[in-house]
Amino acid sequence: MTTTEKVQLPENSDGEPSSHEAASNSQMKSPPYPYAFALQHIGKTFPPYFQSPEKSAELLATMRTISPTNTFHTDFWKGFLFQKLPERIQSLVVDNLHTYTGDQLAHMADIIYERMYGCSDYRFYITDQISGAKFLIGTGSSHSTIPKKNLERFLNKQEDLLKKSKHEGMEAHGVREMSVNFSTGRVLRWNFYVTDVPTPIIGADFLAYYNLVLDLKNRKLIDNHYKPTLFGPEHDDTMYYNWSEVETVRDKVTKNLDGHESPSENLNVMSRFVKWDALRDDIWKSCFLSMLTESVQENLKDKITSCTIGELAFQGDCIHNEHHHDNNHRLFVTDSISHMAYLVDSGSHFSQIPNDGISPPIPFSRIVRLNGSDLIEYGQKCITLGSGGNETLTWNFVMTDTPIPIIGADFLTYYELLVDLRRKRLFRSAKF
Repeated sequence: MTTTEKVQLPENSDGEPSSHEAASNSQMKSPPYPYAFALQHIGKTFPPYFQSPEKSAELLATMRTISPTNTFHTDFWKGFLFQKLPERIQSLVVDNLHTYTGDQLAHMADIIYERMYGCSDYRFYITDQISGAKFLIGTGSSHSTIPKKNLERFLNKQEDLLKKSKHEGMEAHGVREMSVNFSTGRVLRWNFYVTDVPTPIIGADFLAYYNLVLDLKNRKLIDNHYKPTLFGPEHDDTMYYNWSEVETVRDKVTKNLDGHESPSENLNVMSRFVKWDALRDDIWKSCFLSMLTESVQENLKDKITSCTIGELAFQGDCIHNEHHHDNNHRLFVTDSISHMAYLVDSGSHFSQIPNDGISPPIPFSRIVRLNGSDLIEYGQKCITLGSGGNETLTWNFVMTDTPIPIIGADFLTYYELLVDLRRKRLFRSAKF
């Protein structure tokens, strides 16, 4: 893979650069033939850059659309766009004029502008009324997670952490059961992965289980009338200790499973019927293991006495994930034009596509993975997606080193799409 040195960008500075002589004195390569008429036409059409709300990439696309001819040399567009940039941005991209395309130049200008002046974050954070923590709603994350750092914020007491394992590119230290209140009318309990993420995340598992629909445009979660009685009565002081009662609960739990759940998801269903304190007993651990696959049971059967039920679920997930790489709760939608599957990820600020293998990486970046590492950016590409009907949706996708195409929060917000992971659909609705 081609590598490039990152360029240090100014952060929200109102002062002028110490020097922009290089930008002022730079000269673009002359186009192969005169463009006097085109320059006059386009120059009258567009005001100085940033006096309009358009981004550089959008401005460049518009310039091409209304131009009197589509036969211009690429250097013409690059030079014209460069002239429209303010001097402080020119000074930062001038050294890249002969290395990158006009589209990449526009993309770099957008990144610099957002770093200088900020930009809207279309992602949705929701506050837990119990802990006060803000959770990122990330439909592209398989599991819900809480950060290892400041773990005591979420728990009354901190237990010994489990042996580390990999979870979605991050170190997973174990699972912790906790209750959250997102003002949906009820307190929701869940087993969260403990990882090195800096921000708590509500993932696809939680959203699908509790039948919560995400409305990014209106910044809310919609509780789709999920009834607690679906999974049995609320907890009381009753403790189950005989096998006949255990089998009754086991039958109720299995009726609410589709066979694709991970061990921790099985445990979440089971905890709807049995008081959490009772699950410490070995009889419930044995019941829990009996609902798992044979390969998981074989590896965990000798650990019933030495491990808590939460530790059994975590270790079971590690075994489960080795054989089940695709999580069935995340939503993939297929473009009817290219037949390419896109992951719907509200936790990604920008919609992304894998690099085309031709464009070199640009020396600026703004997208950070959940584990804190930077994504490599290569530019933008305008793509029209087909919904399968008569509607088409056009968007500027950022080309990165992502392995799969992603529909992000920017796309979902602009087109006012609701995300329903339980029913595996994107839809619009004035009334839900």
